[in-house]
This record gives sequence, structure tokens and C-alpha cells, in this order.
Amino acid sequence: MKPILYASTEREFATNGIGILSDAASCVVTEERNGAYELEMQYPVMGLHYASITYRSLILARPKPDGEPQPFRVYRITRPLGGLVTVYARHISYDLSGVVVPPFSATGVEGVFDAIQAKAVPQDSGFTFWTDKTSSSGVATTVPNSVRSLLGGIRGSILDVFGGEYEFDRFTVKLWRHRGEDRGVTIRYGKNLTALEQDANCASVYTAVYPYWTSEDVTVELPEKTVEAPGTYDFVRILPLDLTSVFEGQPTPDQLRTSAQYYIADNNVGVPRVSLSLSYAQLDGEKVDLCDTLTVTFAAMGVNTSAKVIKTVFDVLQDRYSSVEIGDMRASISETIAGQAETISALPQTIQQAVLNATGWLTGDNGGYVIFRRNDAGQLVEQFISDSLDLQAAKNIWRWNLGGLGFSSNGINGPYKLAITQDGSFVADFITAGTLSAIVIQSLDGKSKWNLSTGEMDLYNTKITTSAQGSTFTTADYTEDDLTRVKALILKQTTPTLNDYEKLDVDGSGDFGATDMSVIRRAIDGTREINFTTGWKFHLDPLDGENLLKLVKTWKNNLTNKYKEHLVLGAGFGNVRVNALSIGGDLIPDYIVSQGTSGIWTYRKWASGVSECWGNKNCGNVAITSAWGALFDGSNIGSIAYPSKLFVNQPVFFASAQTTKYSISGIETDGGNATTTPSLYLFRATAQTVQGVELSLYAKGRWK
Repeated sequence: MKPILYASTEREFATNGIGILSDAASCVVTEERNGAYELEMQYPVMGLHYASITYRSLILARPKPDGEPQPFRVYRITRPLGGLVTVYARHISYDLSGVVVPPFSATGVEGVFDAIQAKAVPQDSGFTFWTDKTSSSGVATTVPNSVRSLLGGIRGSILDVFGGEYEFDRFTVKLWRHRGEDRGVTIRYGKNLTALEQDANCASVYTAVYPYWTSEDVTVELPEKTVEAPGTYDFVRILPLDLTSVFEGQPTPDQLRTSAQYYIADNNVGVPRVSLSLSYAQLDGEKVDLCDTLTVTFAAMGVNTSAKVIKTVFDVLQDRYSSVEIGDMRASISETIAGQAETISALPQTIQQAVLNATGWLTGDNGGYVIFRRNDAGQLVEQFISDSLDLQAAKNIWRWNLGGLGFSSNGINGPYKLAITQDGSFVADFITAGTLSAIVIQSLDGKSKWNLSTGEMDLYNTKITTSAQGSTFTTADYTEDDLTRVKALILKQTTPTLNDYEKLDVDGSGDFGATDMSVIRRAIDGTREINFTTGWKFHLDPLDGENLLKLVKTWKNNLTNKYKEHLVLGAGFGNVRVNALSIGGDLIPDYIVSQGTSGIWTYRKWASGVSECWGNKNCGNVAITSAWGALFDGSNIGSIAYPSKLFVNQPVFFASAQTTKYSISGIETDGGNATTTPSLYLFRATAQTVQGVELSLYAKGRWK
């Protein structure tokens, strides 16, 4: 079929939309297993409907033979080259990058999909979700995330926890246990089918092992030195195989040989990893689709292995695959979806969430190889679970033997940063526990200790932050009484209580104002939603001399996640800051919280939010000689910057003048804003150069 162009808002694709892009010079769709899904088209600038191909428009095209045409959203159009532009478009499922899900937790794949469907913002995204997977694992998030990032490629995502293979079918996201199938297709690698990368994989195959056992004084080898892998090879590559840990005592050559044979069988020694790109001609009419399983025969070696189709490139105009890539069956399914780099920023913080996370890792379809080492009697003496059949090439390895159980992310030689060893030691970077029993907890250097029996705590250079959640207020909590109360607080007709600051400061400004009154009014009328949570946070930092101690009131909008803090008490070297002061139980109505000088200004900030500044400006001699109606005025003396952040809005401004010779009738002001004074002009009844002009300036406004 020819690709068809649609407007950016199309959902049904029941007609030919804007029109068929019949002049397309080329059009290919590339899809990767749990990865990128994009369209690339070359189109002439003189072609039909070229002018309608715009950013975010949609192109409908078939991604595979006999497949349902899929919509792709245009995200880039290159400049013309030789009369052609290249149009890049992503599958419509990429729109889920702009759909956000608030924090949630859910169990099972269907439960997670249901939660996304119910909570997604916006609700009318048009996407639905389906799966044939069942699981008791769960997903928990503590911050908002885009739906696409939740689908996969990040720690704690759906793909990470449950595994599987995605299919994006228009506005439906399908998570299959196994998307493809085994159609009985066999690829014979050799004379007519070669690839540099696959040749490299074949060349890296070990054709034999050289087993040995060693102690301080003795090394045991085989008389024939090596044990060959089954197969026929035109090269020799031998793997040194240390079997020392397999035997408690010195083995006989026969025992060493038997153990080596078990190793070869258990670890598929002699079988290459698959990495092939097949053209249309090389497929020889065989039907294959993404995620299908194929058999690859290495005739020259006499070995077979299985592989998956991991990438397809479909020629839309020719209605056939240009190429398909096949790779190792054990390739990780936790690859990124469309290059998403987002991360679920907060890991589960409760024991229940930690259990869900651990369950996801252990039950997820994340692959891995189980590799055994045996003694001459065929008994298992050591076990590995790794991300590669070649233990020397593996990165992530679990190793279990009589010495203990350990995990290394740096290969078989470690270090094993997570371990339970024979001597009773437990080594771990992170521990999640329901109950931890101990007498003393101390740092490795011994400088910080906590004796749980006596309660004595001695912490060195330790920052402490503790917080507590207060109350959550929603729209239903507000009545006309609250509106009356906030009006009285704004007019200073009553003294605010703690409950007032908790409930009636709905915008989280730390005070009461017109915004609070407006929001409460609209909430009562049903035209505005309120949902925020208050709390308290205590912070102690012995390394910050100016802020040794801080106690703040917190405010969080649960609809937007906007967060604010307001100081209740602060203490540091040479200063103590409080939200309110009282003497003998009587509240001091206002007090200075900050003062100083800046340029010509002396300024003060008051706890109530009022701010003011004053200063003098020496203007020297000013010529007031320009006719201004019946009067005369002078040139613009200019505006003057206020101290930084002293006013949030334009303050009330006053100016007066003193002179040493001749007088002025008045001062005209023009303009001004929250950061600078108005422009100043002097005027008088007769033309004259006034001498020794000094201006006295004052401004009063609010800093919060």
C-alpha cells in the first residue's frame, strides 16, 4: 500500500484523510523487539500533498506483510536535498510520553494496566492496554511518570518487573508473554549467508577446554591436554578451565576429564552466539515476523542453536521486508523502549513495596543462564546464574558453593558486593528489613555510634532531617464559614490560629490573601478543586553555621506536586529567625525579620510581609528651563533600582526635595515597577537652574 497522510488529531483512519502520498520515493518502517518503532520516508517537494506534511501530522503505513496499517506521527522533516526531503515519524504509541500517571501501586499486570487507565492525565488519551500475562508481582511509584517510561526500559517498570514482548497496535498496547512463534524456519549459515559480526561471534567460540586442577605443589592436567567440544571447526580456540574448586582433593585425570565434559555440555561450549542481518532474498520466501523463533544451523561446525527476530525493516512501497535481524535468544528484554531515558526516581520505600520489587525481579522474565560445575561422579559442587554462557565474558553473576552465596556485577572474579559467607558474615550495600535486631550500630570508622540498649547516640558530622505529615484538605472540606473566616484574617479582624494556617492558606503562600479567598469561593461554587497536604520538617546540620537548625511548615499541592516550605524557627551563628513572637502569651503583631543597606537605600523586611526602603540622592544643579504649559520642568533625573527582591509588586513611592538656592514647585513621577523607582522630573513656575538639589526617597510595599 501507499502511505496515507492524516491530520494530527485523526483517531479512526476510516477514510483516506488528507490524501494518499503516492509520490513517495521510499518509505520504510523499522521495528525492534521492545525497542524503536519508526517510519522514514523520502518525498519530493513537488509531490502530491507535500505542503500538508507538517510536524505532528500522521502517516498511515503497513509495518509488515499483511499487517494492519499503523499511524506514525511526524517529528522531523529535513531540508530539501536534490528535490527530496526525508520525513521521520514515530509510532502513535510514542504519544504516551506525553501522558502522565500520578503515583500509584498495583499488583499483577492487569492491575497495573487498570491503574494506568484509571489515573492517566489526560483521561481521553485514547489508549487501551491488554496482556496475556498473569503475575502476582507489583509496580509502585512515588512520583508522577509518563506512561511510556512506565512501560519499559527503566528500573521498576512494567517490562522490568513482568517481562514479556510488546506489540503496539494503533492505540492499543499489548504485552505478550511471547509475541512471536516458532514457524519451523531454519537459517543455514555458511557458504551463501555470511556476516562480519556473525563471523566474529563464530571466531570467538571455544572449540575445546584445557582443564586443570592446582594446589601449592601440584598441577593436574590431562595427558591429551584438552577436551574438544562437539562439532567441526576450521580453527582452534581453547578455553583454560580451572576446576580446582570442583574437587576437595587432588583428582585423577579421568575425574578431571569427566568434569570438563560436564562443563562443555552444561555451558554449550562450541555453539556461537547469533547476530545476523538477513535480506529479503536471503529469507528465500520464508514467513517471519518480529519476535519469531528460528533455528540457526552452522553447517561447517555441525551445531545448531535457536535465535529470535529482534529487528525488522519493512519496505512499505514494495510490501516486503528489506531485512530482518536475528539475535541470541537470551538478549535482555529490559532494553530501552524508544530510547526513553527517564527513571522512576524514587524506589519503593515501605517493606510491602520492597517485597513487590523483589518479587518482580525474581519472577520477571529476565532470562539468565544456570551453569553447573560437577565432580567426576556427576554431582553438582558449584552453581552459577549469569547473563552469559561464557563465564569469563559474563558481567552479572550469582555464585553458590560451600564457601557461600554471592553476587557480582563485575564478572566471575568479583568483587562480590552482596554475599552470605561460610563464616557467618553478611555483606550488602542495601538492606530492607521489617525488624532489625542489634545492640550497637556504628559507622565503619567508629566515629558514629548508636547504642540501642542504653539509647546513647553519638553522631559525627551528621545531618538530621525528620518530617511529619499534617493534614490533607480537599474541596469537600470548605464551607461559607471558611470564607467568612479568611476574610476576617485578611482584614486583620482576628488572630490566626494554627488550624487557620493549616486549612485557609490554600495557595501555600504562608499568609492569607485575596488568592485564598478566591480559591475557596470557587471551590464552594464547584468550579475549582482543592487538594493539598501540610506537614512539618526539622533539619539539623552541624556543618552549616548560619543554619544550624531549621523548623519549617511544608505545603504540597497533590494535584500538581508543587511544594513549598515556610520558616517557623531558624537558628544559626548570630541570628535567630521565627515566624511569630509572643511575650507573656501576648503575640507581638509585627517585627523586623531582615534589614540592611544597598546602594543609597536603607531597607527593612517585616514578618507581616511589609517591606520598605528609604534613601537620599544628590542631584547637584538641575536646569528647570523647558516650558511645560504654564510651568517649566527639568530633564529626566532617571529611575533608581530598589534593593534586590525587596518588593514583589510595585510599591507606593514618595519623593521630596531640598535645595541650596532657588526652590521647586513639585516632583513629577512616571512609570516604575517592583524593581526600580519611577522616572523623576522637577518643575517650578519660572525657568531657573536650581542649585544643590537633594532628593529624599521612600517606598513601601510587600516582600511576600
